[in-house]
Amino acid sequence: MSGLPLAVARAVATEFSRLQPATGTTMPPVEVTISTTLDRRLESMNANQSFRIEITEVLAEIAGTSIELKVVTDTELRADEVRVRQKQADTGVASSLIEEMPGTDAPEPTTGSTLALEVDGNRTALHGAITLGRSSSCDLTIADTEISRQHAQISMSLEGALLADLGSTNGTFVNGIRLTSPRRIVEGDSITIGATDIRVVRT
Repeated sequence: MSGLPLAVARAVATEFSRLQPATGTTMPPVEVTISTTLDRRLESMNANQSFRIEITEVLAEIAGTSIELKVVTDTELRADEVRVRQKQADTGVASSLIEEMPGTDAPEPTTGSTLALEVDGNRTALHGAITLGRSSSCDLTIADTEISRQHAQISMSLEGALLADLGSTNGTFVNGIRLTSPRRIVEGDSITIGATDIRVVRT
């Protein structure tokens, strides 16, 4: 992630650590409160979903177990403030100002990409959301009988490229590791779906 989403993620992770969160298999749900202003800004950047995925993964790594995350908004919070608490746990509430938050009058960066997928020497630029699969309705159709009709999807946002498996039969692999949740991909990564290898390259 970069820019505003990264600043928010850092603040959430910092405050979660300060709570001395409960750990173990019975991890209480975690509630993150952000301002309505910040929520609108994340939405305008198409960053809400990927932000929540990233935060869930970061907090789970800190806690050492999977967590249930709930993100809520509060009209009374400052635009650069975030609060974190564990529900049903006597750990208190931590709040923090988001470091290096871009000014409210600063223009948002435009969404774009210099990444592309290379399959058999052919390149497909990444932009927006691209579906990969065997179906002719996919943005990138691959003639491979081991690939599902709607196999995987790559969504572009300010954080970069986020790859997700769409419930395929044979799974989606990045650098030989099967996806169990959406993850970011970068230049040099190798994606395998079915018997097809796809390289992430820079255009």
